Amino acid sequence: MDAELKALGLKEYEAKVYLALLRYGKLDAKQLAAHSGVPQNRIYETVETLRRLGFVDILLGYPKQFEAVDPKIALPHYLELKEHELAGLREEAERLAAQLRKAEPGKPEIGVWSVVRSRAEIADRRLALFNSAKKSKKLIVSTTRPPEKEFAYKKAVRAFKQRGVVYKVIRNTLPITEKQASWYRYMEAEGAEMRLTELPLHMKMCIIDGELACIESTEGPEEGWFLIWTNSKPIVAFLDTYFDLLWEGARPPRAL
Repeated sequence: MDAELKALGLKEYEAKVYLALLRYGKLDAKQLAAHSGVPQNRIYETVETLRRLGFVDILLGYPKQFEAVDPKIALPHYLELKEHELAGLREEAERLAAQLRKAEPGKPEIGVWSVVRSRAEIADRRLALFNSAKKSKKLIVSTTRPPEKEFAYKKAVRAFKQRGVVYKVIRNTLPITEKQASWYRYMEAEGAEMRLTELPLHMKMCIIDGELACIESTEGPEEGWFLIWTNSKPIVAFLDTYFDLLWEGARPPRAL
C-alpha cells in the first residue's frame, strides 16, 4: 500500500510511518521506528509532517505516542489540501504568465509547440492541456490512457463538471474492451456528451475553449509518437469546424 500512498504524494518515510500506525495502533517513537523501518532520528519530523497533512495525531503523555487518523477522514482531508494548493498554483501560474508576456513584448504570442518520441512527456503535456479547459473542451478521444495517470484524468473530468465546462467527446464504433467502456461510462456519468462515428479516426484531437487545439498520435512504436498544440486562430478555427461537422454526423452511443 505504500506505493499507492506515494502515488498520492506522500514520501517514502511518511507512507511507511502511516501504514505502521494503522497496522499496530498507538506507538511511541522507538516502537514506530522498529515497526516502520524508518530511522528513529527521522521519526519526529516525519510524524510532524503527517500531523500537518492530517494523517496522524500526537497524543499527550510521556513518552509521546502517535496514532493514525482513520483513512476515511485523513484521505479526503489530504485531497482537499492538495486541491487548495493546486488552485493556488494555477492562480500563480496565470499571474506569472501575464508578467512574462509583459516582460517579453517582442516575443510572438502565436505559436505551435510539440513533444515527440517521449511517452512520459506526452502524457504530462496531454494532462496539462486536459486540465486547462475553463469553458469548453471538444475531444476526438483516445481509447488509451497511461495507467499511472488514471486518477488524474478522472479528477480532471470531475473538475470539468464542477466548473461548468461543456465537454464533448467523439469516438469511433470499433469494438472496445470492458476497461475502455468503463472509462466512457465514467465520462458520461460526470457530464460528458458523447457521440459515435463510423468514420476512421486516425489520430486524437482536442479543442480547448475555442482558443487552443492539439493533435496527437500515440499508435505504433514510441519513436513515431507526437503531440502538437497551437493557439493559432486559423488552425484552431479549422479543427473546431472539423469537429463540429463530425459531431453533427455522429450519433449518441448505445448502452456501453
